[in-house]
Amino acid sequence: MCQTFAKVFSFRLVRNQQNYLFPIILSEEILPTSVFYGTALPLLGFYLIKSFFVDPYIAKKEAADLEEEKAQHAGRLDEQRKQATTYRRLMAETYKRTVDREVSSNGLVIERAIYGERVAVQQYATDGRPVSDEADAFDVTVAVAVMTSENSTLTFSDVAKCHLPGFFDCNYGQEKVLFVRYRYREDSYEVLLEEREPAVLPSDRKLLNLMSLH
Repeated sequence: MCQTFAKVFSFRLVRNQQNYLFPIILSEEILPTSVFYGTALPLLGFYLIKSFFVDPYIAKKEAADLEEEKAQHAGRLDEQRKQATTYRRLMAETYKRTVDREVSSNGLVIERAIYGERVAVQQYATDGRPVSDEADAFDVTVAVAVMTSENSTLTFSDVAKCHLPGFFDCNYGQEKVLFVRYRYREDSYEVLLEEREPAVLPSDRKLLNLMSLH
C-alpha cells in the first residue's frame, strides 16, 4: 500500500453564522521548496505589504481624520481651555490656603501638576517652563492641589481625568497623562498617571527620574 502526503493550504471565510473552508493543494508531496513557496513566502509577502503599505496608509488616514475632527471642534476646545483657565484663577485663594495648611502640617504639598500629551507633559515637567497656550498640555497645579483633603491625601478614581474640575481634553482624541510632583513629610515624589489610572497620594512611588516614568 502506498501512502501519499500532500501539502494543503486551507482558506477559511467567515460570514454571519456560516464558515466556508477552501482547501488549496499546494503540492502532492511535502518538499522543502513547496513548503517555502506555499507558506513562508506568502506570509512574508503579506507581512511586507502590511508593514510598508497598509499600516502606514491606515496611520496616515487616522491622523488626517483626527486633525479634521480637531479642527471641527476647535471652538469648543478653546472654550474649554478658557473655562479651565478661569477655574484656576477663581481657585487661587483656595489653593493658597490649601498649600499653607499642608506646609504647616508637613503634609501633602503639590508643587507642580501637568496634564496632556505624554511627550509635552514630560518636557514641561523636566525643564520647569510655563506651559504654552499652544501646547497639547495644561498646567493643573491649582486644580490638583485644591483636591487635597484635610487629612493630607489626594485620590484619583478611574474616571477620565479630562472630566475633573480645572481639566479639559487638551490632547483631543488621543492619549493623555497626568504628572504630579509633590512633597510629603520632607520627601519629594513624582508620579505619572494614565488617563483612567486610579491612585491615592501620597504613595510609595518615589520616582525622581522623570525619564523612568515611560
